[in-house]
Amino acid sequence: AALIAAEHPENIIFTQNATYALNLAIKTRVRRGTHILISDREHNAVYRPLCRLMRDGIADFDVFSTRGDVCRNILSLCRKNTDMLICNHVSNVDGTRQPVEAIGRLCREKGIYFIVDASQSLGHLPLSLTEIPADALCAPGHKGLFGIQGSGFAYLRSGNGLREFMEG
Repeated sequence: AALIAAEHPENIIFTQNATYALNLAIKTRVRRGTHILISDREHNAVYRPLCRLMRDGIADFDVFSTRGDVCRNILSLCRKNTDMLICNHVSNVDGTRQPVEAIGRLCREKGIYFIVDASQSLGHLPLSLTEIPADALCAPGHKGLFGIQGSGFAYLRSGNGLREFMEG
């Protein structure tokens, strides 16, 4: 919690990896009819769950370009039912860093739930939720945090409006 300047340490959920954390953050928040935006640099841990939600008729998504004015690119794809935006902080393919601070501010203005995938950045770059207004932040333990394989976490700023992800 201190590492990411999380407001509420009790909102950190330890998971088996970042893929699990991202699935948890996405699937506990998405509602039928939701439109989701993702960047053109997302990992399969984001892309595949969204393809499944689309196949199941639950949600649809569009991909925004990370070239040029990213916020303008996002705005051009926003719809009335755009309720979620997912973006990695740093690309696992080419190391491109996304302007998550500006994207987060835009999401706050528009009432869009903002999920940040910090898999490639946490532990390597300074990352503070006081500067990045994310609703959820997901990361693995084994990369920049030098933890063991099979560890990760999701930070969910608020549990309001979340639905069950798993029963047992």
